Amino acid sequence: MYSARTYWLCQILGWTAWTIANGAVYGAYTGNRQPSQMFATVWFGLAGFLGSHCLRLWIRRAGWVALPILPGAARALGAAIVTSTGVTLASLVVMIYVFHFLTWEITRFTGYVVNILFWTAVFSLWLALYFGAHYFARSRRAELHALQLDLTAREASFLALRAQLNPHFLFNCLNSIRALISEDPPRAQHAVTMLSSLLRYTLQSGERADVPLSEELDMVDEYLALELIRFEDRLKVQRDIPPAALAARLPPMLLQTLVENALKHGIARQTSGGTVSIAAALDHGRLELRVANPGTLAPEPGATGIGLENARRRLNLRYGDRAILEVSQQTSPEGPVVLATVSVPQ
Repeated sequence: MYSARTYWLCQILGWTAWTIANGAVYGAYTGNRQPSQMFATVWFGLAGFLGSHCLRLWIRRAGWVALPILPGAARALGAAIVTSTGVTLASLVVMIYVFHFLTWEITRFTGYVVNILFWTAVFSLWLALYFGAHYFARSRRAELHALQLDLTAREASFLALRAQLNPHFLFNCLNSIRALISEDPPRAQHAVTMLSSLLRYTLQSGERADVPLSEELDMVDEYLALELIRFEDRLKVQRDIPPAALAARLPPMLLQTLVENALKHGIARQTSGGTVSIAAALDHGRLELRVANPGTLAPEPGATGIGLENARRRLNLRYGDRAILEVSQQTSPEGPVVLATVSVPQ
């Protein structure tokens, strides 16, 4: 939204220009350039300034700018008619008691109506400019928000792709596949297919706002299957995903980021490995995801936390404060556990 300074600048300059133009036209048309007439012209400009400002206060208090354009404009037009009536009565009092241009005896009802219609037309033009500025600013904010959301989605895709093309992950994966070629060729072929599918999903994820949980889980399963080749018995996976939650939607690469974080900072740092637990639930119109891994939240050398930070930014841009991403330290019979929890509306 434009600043208050911009509003006041436009208000002062606009009504000043209107007053000067009004005085020039009236003076040229009637030839009347008496000081009293010029003061009256200044009053009409001041009346328009004050009336339009009161109209703005009314609109802001009622919140009409936040409405769709037609309902908001209709309500504002009604307010403009009321404001025009007030300005007309105030101008009549000033013309009679201050400038002595009129008397109550010579005023006519038709004159009131004409003046109300005149001011309604003036304030309608003012409203068109005011609402136009607001709706233009709103559309620009929406456009900027969409661009930011798209940027963070593509950044998440890039980070995931970079993680999967990381020499440590990729070389281990390729070496595992190389060993499988002679030991178990069908399994090696399947591993190559999974790696290809994983990279394809990662590249395409930045083009979509959300995906079904079932699709995200398929990609996570392929990622875990590739990591199982490397970790072997050190990695165990537990899943608790009710069928009703599979159709729920979430931003792509969100669950994968949590699982990758669990392996990188949990399983990989445990000599004996451990269990990664993935759970989901639908609760009161929200999808809740929980990913747990053995370990602690102690700071690690070289850790940037950029994956989780990007996930938080994506959730904030997409859902505002309606989404939650928390990482907490928990305890279990097997030892300390790090729990990542995500909750998004459906």
